[in-house]
Amino acid sequence: MLTLKAFCIRIICQKRIIEISRDIKILYKDSWSVPNQITDEIKAIICSYYSDVTLNFPISIESIINYHFRAFHIMLDLAFDSHYPCPKIFRSNQFRKAFMFIYPGSYLNYFHFVIYRNQTEIFQALKDDPFSLQHLQYPTLRQSKTAIRSNGLAIKYVPKYQRSEKILSIAIKSNGLALKYIKKQNLSMCINAVNQNISAFKFTRFQTPAMCKKAVCYDAHFIKYVISPSDRLTLFVVNEKPYLIQYIKKQSEKVRLECVRKNGAYLCLINFQNERICLQAVRNSGLALKHVKKKSFKICLAAIKENIHAYKYVPSNIKPFILKKLKKK
Repeated sequence: MLTLKAFCIRIICQKRIIEISRDIKILYKDSWSVPNQITDEIKAIICSYYSDVTLNFPISIESIINYHFRAFHIMLDLAFDSHYPCPKIFRSNQFRKAFMFIYPGSYLNYFHFVIYRNQTEIFQALKDDPFSLQHLQYPTLRQSKTAIRSNGLAIKYVPKYQRSEKILSIAIKSNGLALKYIKKQNLSMCINAVNQNISAFKFTRFQTPAMCKKAVCYDAHFIKYVISPSDRLTLFVVNEKPYLIQYIKKQSEKVRLECVRKNGAYLCLINFQNERICLQAVRNSGLALKHVKKKSFKICLAAIKENIHAYKYVPSNIKPFILKKLKKK
């Protein structure tokens, strides 16, 4: 008499598992969405394929339904358990075909140490899930190309001795963000990566003025990744979003004036203050007096004229002169 486990293994390796899996996937749209409990719909599907199974095997139909329903998980449990002896049945084409149908793209992930794979299955798995390349101990150049053509980010798992300029260009062409995992960059790579995906700009080590302008026009926040921003570029960014001046190390006076003219409260983000900049800031927002390092009578008076509440930030030695000036008016 067959044990339940032996019977389940035999069922998994038969062609009908693929047909049943197809029906269950159509019913639930995804293999991982199958419920943990057997429903009447699933029971009907399994029974339709095993109506005469009790004549061939001395086991109840309820046990068949229960074990067949869990076939997805049983395949994973038996194959993923390194202590369980690997039977020859796992190396059969029927088992591989059934698993690749049920779990597309996960073949290399779950069976990288259990099943003796052939090249066709490996290439199919790499196309379905390019990141499966990490489970190949010594991938060939062709396997690496297959993976990065599907998704350039798989370059992360390509061995260093295979990372020629041609391979890197294929990865960037597939996904510009692959530039993140490339240490030895050149200008051509950076341009192609940004053209493929503008978000790759943050990983560039070589930049052109046109590239920087394109990135900043797309999103002003990219100014933080510009290596040497020009005054014209920084002025454009500050004009759009003044608070981004905090990411600009070399701030020209023109850029600083434009920032406080837009919003005086951003005086706290200015790395160098002078009387002209402080006056422009308090005239825009009197409360910006709080961030003025050297408070003169002229600056304090301009701040109070804009906002009377700025009086609390006036130094005690200047307050009498401010009150005297206000009383005259």
